[in-house]
Amino acid sequence: NYFPKTMATTPSNNELTSCINLDRLCEKYEFGILQQQQLDEWFAHVDSVFENTPKSYFERHFNNDPYGDMSVTYICMHDKKIVSTLKVYRRQIVLGGVSFSIGGIGEVCTHEKYRRQGIIRRLLKMAIEWMENEACVELSALHTRYPHVYQSSGFTPIKQYRYVQKIGNTNDHGYIIRKIENYTYLPPNQQRKINVIYSSYMSGTNFYEDRTNLYYSTWRQAEEILHKNWVAFENNELKAYMSATLSKNGTTILIKEFLAERTAEDPKGKALFKGLLHTSLKYFCHKNPDKEITFVDYPVAIGKMLEGTEDDWIEEETFMYSIMKNCSEEKRIIAQRIIDLESNNAPENSTHLHWKVDSF
Repeated sequence: NYFPKTMATTPSNNELTSCINLDRLCEKYEFGILQQQQLDEWFAHVDSVFENTPKSYFERHFNNDPYGDMSVTYICMHDKKIVSTLKVYRRQIVLGGVSFSIGGIGEVCTHEKYRRQGIIRRLLKMAIEWMENEACVELSALHTRYPHVYQSSGFTPIKQYRYVQKIGNTNDHGYIIRKIENYTYLPPNQQRKINVIYSSYMSGTNFYEDRTNLYYSTWRQAEEILHKNWVAFENNELKAYMSATLSKNGTTILIKEFLAERTAEDPKGKALFKGLLHTSLKYFCHKNPDKEITFVDYPVAIGKMLEGTEDDWIEEETFMYSIMKNCSEEKRIIAQRIIDLESNNAPENSTHLHWKVDSF
């Protein structure tokens, strides 16, 4: 959810596909891996390039990366100053029911003065070589609003869609719903129950983060505290979890994550979604009495949760994949099948679900 402060005109296809002499590029600029003593300068660089994104965002990502010791950050320097960067996050995901190791590309940004010279392509080439030759990951993934920049480097786009629906009348559907600060505030047995619900609920999709206890206690906890969180109980049993925030204009509840125990009667967890939405609406209305909260925004991939209301799609950042050479033939077939399926799916058929709390 961040954009460059001064975005140059979108390059033409001819410019993007033109051959770049990387040797000449390396003569002009210095490329390498970020060192500890350069960290403050790196934070200052990404903060200066990205709009509406405080430096704390990047500090939080850097300091709470559960696999930071296996990640790497590439930089380009000119006159001893960082002018461009790209970070690779190590993650484990489940794609088509199969676990894959991935290198997630994030924090990609170049100072305006140095754009459209092929610097990002050079950094991406270095990252791919590292992922294939040293990290031995099976897939690389990223999310972007400019997919054409990465397609020439072998990445395939999968569009992500969200519903925006009028909330209408709501009720708690008889559930006991409790607001929590974050996941770690729950008793251990309830934390384990959320883990079980997460794996079960997400198994109905074609993509999800393979979350470990370390991931929960670092990355997810740091991201979760930025939102408001609720859990729903029925007969003293935890049944669902929701994380949400209010849009900047105060009209829309943005669902950052929703997990529910699936049943034969309610395989999508619609009743639990509505109950949690009802409680979150009451909370946000109480905290923002001057706002007219009318809509809810959530991923199309979880299914249409509110019937009988006006709705529309919005297209969000495109997710992209590239299959690495370390991927076995069996896994390559699975990954390619899912990528082909999701890249050609109509929005209402999408089952590729990437929760915002997992964004790198």
